[in-house]
Amino acid sequence: MAAVIRPGKESKMNDKLNQERKDLAEFIMTNVIDHVVEAAFCYGESLGVCRTIQRRFENRPVTKYLFPTIQEF
Repeated sequence: MAAVIRPGKESKMNDKLNQERKDLAEFIMTNVIDHVVEAAFCYGESLGVCRTIQRRFENRPVTKYLFPTIQEF
């Protein structure tokens, strides 16, 4: 008889645990993972922009003035 009654209590306990797990998973997804993904995305975008700026700087035309040197004795 106890075996018949016990599964009913366990199912309520399991339902409560499953609901708590779902709530915890939702909390982690919305408050932790989304912020981490957003930060990583922003960092990646900034790296791309920095590399573009660096490439433009390296390939810029540079005017070099050449002065002849005269040795004076």
